[in-house]
Amino acid sequence: MRFMKHSVVAVALFIGLNASAVIVPGEPNGGEPYLYDIYNQLYGTSFTGTDDPNFLALQTGWETITLDADVESITFDALWRQSFLEDNIGYYSATNAKMPMNMNQVLGPFDNTGPNQGQGFLTSDPTTVSTAGLETIGFYDHATLPGDQSVYFNWYSEAYLNDGQFQTTPNEVHVLILTTQYADTYLLCFEDLPYDYIVEGGAKLQNIGDRDYQDVLVQITLNRTVVPEPSSLVLLGLGIATVAYRKMRSRA
Repeated sequence: MRFMKHSVVAVALFIGLNASAVIVPGEPNGGEPYLYDIYNQLYGTSFTGTDDPNFLALQTGWETITLDADVESITFDALWRQSFLEDNIGYYSATNAKMPMNMNQVLGPFDNTGPNQGQGFLTSDPTTVSTAGLETIGFYDHATLPGDQSVYFNWYSEAYLNDGQFQTTPNEVHVLILTTQYADTYLLCFEDLPYDYIVEGGAKLQNIGDRDYQDVLVQITLNRTVVPEPSSLVLLGLGIATVAYRKMRSRA
């Protein structure tokens, strides 16, 4: 696990579209850790609660991301999984509806033998994809019940697109995009259950929709084209001029 311990600078570095209101993550089911606690362990911060104003300030409010012209690729790095569902995460754009990631590569092998089995911090290798031809992108999670693909949820970072089965609240927010202290690096926080999800367990009906936004955490990094510094350009120009001068002298 690549734990990152530095001070947090919650600053938006480029423009996101269709901003949503700040979300206060709920209490996880079954004694799972809170999103703020996981964030503390990932980045070495010391937030004290889900409603810590400094923690809430990390939310960009973005539903999509507008890519600058110099962004040439995006690196996806799965850091955490706390979900019993099979989450198939990807990104989408206006030109290509869905581009699924290879979840065996990004999230690592699933273990759905029981609640919370094989879940927690992940150590899978990051995956980098080209952004050629893309301008604005969003993120999605196609979550299915293990062993029964007919029970599924489609969650998009643009809330109005969500059409998950058993969804009862219009425009449910299922993806939070948080800033980190690293330039062009953000944390995608997925909630893969509807806000109100009623199941039968323990001889009674119970609502297990917790809105904790820590089912899957994927760090994304925008990789930009490296532009030489002005001093480097000057040296390059002098080098070219020197070569040209020597060629002219050799011909004289």
